[in-house]
Amino acid sequence: MFSTKISSRTALTFAAGLTLAGCNLAPKYVRPELPVAPSGPTGPAYAAGNAANAIVPADTAWEAFFTDDRLRGVIRLALDNNRDVRIAVANVAQARAQYRVQRADLFPTIGATGSATYQKSPFGAVGGGVGGVGGGTGGGTGGVGGGTGTGGGTGGGTGGAGTAVTGSGRADIYSANVGISAWEIDLFGRIRNLTQAQQEAYFAAEENRNAAQVSLISETATAWLTMAADQDRLKIAQDTERAFGQTLKLTQDRFRIGIASELEVRQARTTYDQARSDIADATTLIAQDQNALNLLAGTTVTQDLLPARMPDKTPTLENLPANLSSEVLLRRPDVAAAEHNLIAANANIGAARAAFFPNISLTAAFGTLSLGLSNLFGSGSQQWSVAPSITQPIFDFGRNKGNLQYA
Repeated sequence: MFSTKISSRTALTFAAGLTLAGCNLAPKYVRPELPVAPSGPTGPAYAAGNAANAIVPADTAWEAFFTDDRLRGVIRLALDNNRDVRIAVANVAQARAQYRVQRADLFPTIGATGSATYQKSPFGAVGGGVGGVGGGTGGGTGGVGGGTGTGGGTGGGTGGAGTAVTGSGRADIYSANVGISAWEIDLFGRIRNLTQAQQEAYFAAEENRNAAQVSLISETATAWLTMAADQDRLKIAQDTERAFGQTLKLTQDRFRIGIASELEVRQARTTYDQARSDIADATTLIAQDQNALNLLAGTTVTQDLLPARMPDKTPTLENLPANLSSEVLLRRPDVAAAEHNLIAANANIGAARAAFFPNISLTAAFGTLSLGLSNLFGSGSQQWSVAPSITQPIFDFGRNKGNLQYA
């Protein structure tokens, strides 16, 4: 009994050690060099500065850039309801779930099985054995009147020891097992690289969500300010229309008393009609601006959040320092997402390379086997099985080579 426990424990420890000490066939990731000149331009048009004193501004929330509460309200409404952002958020949740699924392959799946086999034979003795986890039920028939039967497992498990029953034509066999089935020992890093690739895809999805939010904030602010500018344009067009209307009336009065020509009347009417046309154009633009805001917000923007005119204090960015570090470009979410995708591609190369090497898996079980249900957990009913396997690809018609080239 003592030697049995040592053997199974040693096998599991050896498998875990192989997994932890496995090699990694992925290329070493090196961040690509930026496609820029080694030094910046110089001359009287450029302020003096050096990289050592370059300024890296602190991260600032978007609320700090906008002073109008109505604009802030529209942006919050868009962030909560915009369909593109909601899709990006759903993609993050999907990538997170896929990462968890892939990561689970690093560890063995432990399962419990129980079985009962009822046999009846025309012979005087029946022998039976039960396979381990992942297998089926084995059975054998001993010699007539004999003392020992032989059992064999089928499926993925290992058959238990057979037991003969003499003098009767029936045998009931009960078993209960706990074990692992076909756990791949990641000796060459295939699963680890697939897990890293899925993790980087998850990180890239998060950055894509951030990029969608930044783009939405910019587009919403632009649409809101455009509508405010068009409101001012409408007000100017209305004031101009009133002024030209008075001019037209005055010119017509002068024409009636003979101190203005018909040409002057026609010119005044043309100017007045142009002002009326400007009002119609501005009204159409405002309606289009409102439709654009509703589309960006994913819902109808209420009237209290719409601009009536351009704010007195136009929201603008603060003046950027002359010696601004180019590292700020690395904070762009689209750049960060591209880098995560590049790291994921490196990991996929490692997984594709590992497919050329042997695949080692382990099936193991420990449990009990008895001819009576009452003795299933009694002394002397223990059984165990350890079944390692190795598969080496020999000829796959170019499948692995094609996967490597694709990666």
